[in-house]
Amino acid sequence: MRRASLFIAATLVAVSGPASAQMGFCEYGKTCTKVKVANDSSGLVKAVNITQKTTDGACDYKKIKHGDNLSGLGGGPGGLKGESFTIRMKTTCEYKIKYKTTKGCTGDKVAHITPEKFTAGKNAVSLSEACGTLKTHVFKK
Repeated sequence: MRRASLFIAATLVAVSGPASAQMGFCEYGKTCTKVKVANDSSGLVKAVNITQKTTDGACDYKKIKHGDNLSGLGGGPGGLKGESFTIRMKTTCEYKIKYKTTKGCTGDKVAHITPEKFTAGKNAVSLSEACGTLKTHVFKK
């Protein structure tokens, strides 16, 4: 009986980790949208930290870390597309997306999404260029 309980507990912990990261910051609804987070650079992204900022009391502070490696295949304009994931965000909140790369990769690794960007239809974030000249972009996918 004890082994069965330990197995069930371990299974729940294993399932709750990735599933909670995929859930995102909101459930389905009219103030919720899917946002694509991509690595289109030539570097390896080790993790992506996404923070929902506290804004005028309407949004609570919350942080989600996507810890799976995202391989980059691009690096330049018209380059190949790298790996990505999708997360749900509230369109009424502000977010900070910070890419954690391998040591030595430098450049702009932080993007911000605001309610105004959601209103403009911007629902994707990417890291592009090569290590040393990294840039983030918020755009409409």
